[in-house]
Amino acid sequence: MKWRWKPDECELPLFDAARFLEIVRGKSMAFVGDSIARNQMQSLVCLLTNVTRPLDISYMMEPSEHYYYYGYNFTIAHIWTTHLVGASAEFHPFSKHPSSVNLDIPDKLWASEIENYDFVIISTGHWFLRPLRYHQKGKLVGCHVCGKERPTDLNIYYAYRMALRTAFRTLIGLPKFKGVTFLRTVTGSHVSHGGNWSEDGDCAWTRPFRREEMKIDDVVSEMYSIQLEEFSAAQKGREEKGFEVWAFGHY
Repeated sequence: MKWRWKPDECELPLFDAARFLEIVRGKSMAFVGDSIARNQMQSLVCLLTNVTRPLDISYMMEPSEHYYYYGYNFTIAHIWTTHLVGASAEFHPFSKHPSSVNLDIPDKLWASEIENYDFVIISTGHWFLRPLRYHQKGKLVGCHVCGKERPTDLNIYYAYRMALRTAFRTLIGLPKFKGVTFLRTVTGSHVSHGGNWSEDGDCAWTRPFRREEMKIDDVVSEMYSIQLEEFSAAQKGREEKGFEVWAFGHY
């Protein structure tokens, strides 16, 4: 709670909740992604309590989380999705059995309501490291951590690229969507003790990392590169259809 993030060569002012609420007056914002996206949404809600508290209207919008700021006519939401694309089974982070994702079909939970938002923050990452079967056009095209089951040599990088491409193409193709899309880039692991994140590991650091202690593994680095490539492709598509997209993160 006492740490402060300071970017290189930049003096970042403290968050101004009152100014933020004036900027988003009459608008709506959706965080589309997994628990990190939910944490970001919850953090923003906490910051805004310096000015006002929202109405929790999640019961009206299940299974998504929605909060409404009555005095500002502003809605903020978290729409849960693990991979951005459609899934044929419920995912559990500790399961060792492969689940299935449809790489060419967006997750209908977010795709069905995203046209209503002015700002959309999408993200996905470490869930692709779990055991998965990849499907395209209704056919099995690849598998990750599936034991003897090896239908093709397609790997997680191919699946990750196709999922991001599907998400961007979906957003660009929505006829009524006029909002601004932000891509939150992939994070490194936050776990340093007791195993990886799917084995109930934890982070026991009592101070921020020093520069020389920062380590990004090769998998996350490659995922980050794929994000930038698909982001660049989406930026080109925005010129034709008025689609506005930005990227941010802490890679």
